[in-house]
Amino acid sequence: GSEMCIRDRVDAPNWSELTMNVEMPDYTGVDTYELPPGGGPHAILEGSSLTIQGVANKLLTSAGLKVGDGETRWPMIAGDSGNWSLVIPSDQLIGGKYAFDLADEMQLRSSRPATFTIKVKPDRPPSVRGTLLGISGLVVPRARIPVSYTVGDEFAITKMNLEHAWTGKSSNSVPQAGVIDLTRLDPELAGQLGQSEIKSVAVADIEPLNVPVDTSLRLTVTADDNNTLTGPGTGKSREFLLRVVSEEELRADLLRREIEQRKAFELIIGNQEKLVFDMQAVSDAVSASAPQMTPDEALDNLRDAQRRQKLVGTNVSRIADRFQEFLVEAINNRLDAAESEIETSQSIEERFTKRIIQPIRALDTNEIIRAGQLIELASRNVIYDANSNQKSIDTDALNAGIRDAIRKQNEVIDLMRDILAAMKDSETYQEIVNKVIEIKRTEERIREKAREKRDQIGGGDIFDDDDGENMFDDEENPDDKEKDKSGDDG
Repeated sequence: GSEMCIRDRVDAPNWSELTMNVEMPDYTGVDTYELPPGGGPHAILEGSSLTIQGVANKLLTSAGLKVGDGETRWPMIAGDSGNWSLVIPSDQLIGGKYAFDLADEMQLRSSRPATFTIKVKPDRPPSVRGTLLGISGLVVPRARIPVSYTVGDEFAITKMNLEHAWTGKSSNSVPQAGVIDLTRLDPELAGQLGQSEIKSVAVADIEPLNVPVDTSLRLTVTADDNNTLTGPGTGKSREFLLRVVSEEELRADLLRREIEQRKAFELIIGNQEKLVFDMQAVSDAVSASAPQMTPDEALDNLRDAQRRQKLVGTNVSRIADRFQEFLVEAINNRLDAAESEIETSQSIEERFTKRIIQPIRALDTNEIIRAGQLIELASRNVIYDANSNQKSIDTDALNAGIRDAIRKQNEVIDLMRDILAAMKDSETYQEIVNKVIEIKRTEERIREKAREKRDQIGGGDIFDDDDGENMFDDEENPDDKEKDKSGDDG
């Protein structure tokens, strides 16, 4: 009994000082760091080692560390001045709850030993985000595809690729796949490898891939990290699915979308004309011998008109954005080259940029904004009287302000109609170009089939007759001419 009383009064062995330092794998380039005090849980990168050093509150005869419910797994080494130390190598450090096992000279052990929890985290692969620029879901076999990508890793990115795959439409087609080093497509990338974050744009020319028409092409951006221990870790962007189509099909689709935007523009013109009508209605209502609109109603109508005028500007700007996208898409698919061969002054860039996009931008930033300002100035002629707590209308000034606003709005409508005419001209020209190019492609296909036929029959022209002469040659044989002449003499 006396021995038990002594044990109750004696302090159990424990740490008075304790430090735990993590040494991360060499490839991380991160210096050794100390874990914060407390039991954690502490997240430690896979492949790290843990060095523990402690000073006990009393002399110890042994010290060790165990994990989970197991026996003491790592004995600690006694040093000078009561220091005890332990190194858990990277191949032994596991996740779990660790507990110290300390014994003093009386072999007394703590009933509540110091503990801590470790969570071993893997080195996550790089995060990769990608976007295709200036490309819809349709591309031609000669397309150039700009790929914008943003990559991040905890430590460093060492390699980036563009994976591509496609399978022909026939049932016996063999799947095709390949990898392109992104430094070949983006020369600036080579100088960024080794960083933890990379953001750039690469342009992939798919013509060398010889992808046939009516095929689904899949593209993925990948990135490797510098994990030399368990990696490399490879991160992937989402997969981009593109349908490879003929130039004729893409042109037809672009024309369809162009017509959709023209129709949307016509609706905006209608909204602008309705706005002019409603502005005039406000002026007529407040000018009647018996006013048909209160000051509050007039002010509400003008504020609504100002909002609607701003919305017109927003909507026409969106139309310009769409045409800009069409232009970039046409250039990326090399459609502009064929049109420039027909007539340079009617190229896609000429028609879209100078006759549609730029005029819409100017219309929005200059005329439409000014129309909205004039509506706001007109509304100031609905005056609030603080003494009477009522609003009144300066009718003459209000009508003059509305006239100024309507004059500017009509100018806007005239400019919109000019742009609409340019859109219709572009559609008509595009229809003609599409037909011309279709005819040229048909001629090329006929010539190709003729060449194949010629090769099949032994190298002669398919239009040659049996003696090798062209059956459609109108020139007469000299001997025939002599016969004809002698016949005439007879």
